[in-house]
Amino acid sequence: MIIGVCYADPVDEGEHVIARLRRIGPPLADTIRPTPYVGHQALLDPGVPHGLGYYWKSEYVAALSDPLIATLAEHAWRAATPQSYTIIFHLGGAVAREDPEGSAFEDRRAGHAVNIDAVWSDSDRAPACMAWTRNFWEAIRPYSTGRVYVNFLGEEGQDRVRAAYGDAKYERLRTLKRTYDPTNLFRLNQNIRP
Repeated sequence: MIIGVCYADPVDEGEHVIARLRRIGPPLADTIRPTPYVGHQALLDPGVPHGLGYYWKSEYVAALSDPLIATLAEHAWRAATPQSYTIIFHLGGAVAREDPEGSAFEDRRAGHAVNIDAVWSDSDRAPACMAWTRNFWEAIRPYSTGRVYVNFLGEEGQDRVRAAYGDAKYERLRTLKRTYDPTNLFRLNQNIRP
């Protein structure tokens, strides 16, 4: 297990918060230290090298309930390749304290984001890896808040893009898109069509 930490406030406050985590017991490696944000953002890059095949699905969940944890454990061990993995991002904190209508970010009440990532080096493994991801994702969907982080979407279509923002925000963003990009020039992303 790896615990990644980002505390975006004064370092001494962060050290106080981390002290509780460190009291749990000695880790194999403690790399928690003050880091520039761009360094934190690039922390996992070495684990996702270019040249491999990747396929992922993601959902927000309200909480890590016992049935969800059992589902996560059951499906994680069925990974089609040893490189495949699942990340659970803890949400809440400052994200949850912001006004939900103040930004395009949706579902500030979600407790966690679950990201299921299939990885393969042999292209013949792609179908099995993708099937593992889809089956795992379907198994956790009953625990979903119905939302997803837009940056955790693959090529999943407009329904999932809409799920990332919610209906009202999606329509507000469509209005902005029609105003500032009516020809849909900026479409190489999780596109909101004008």
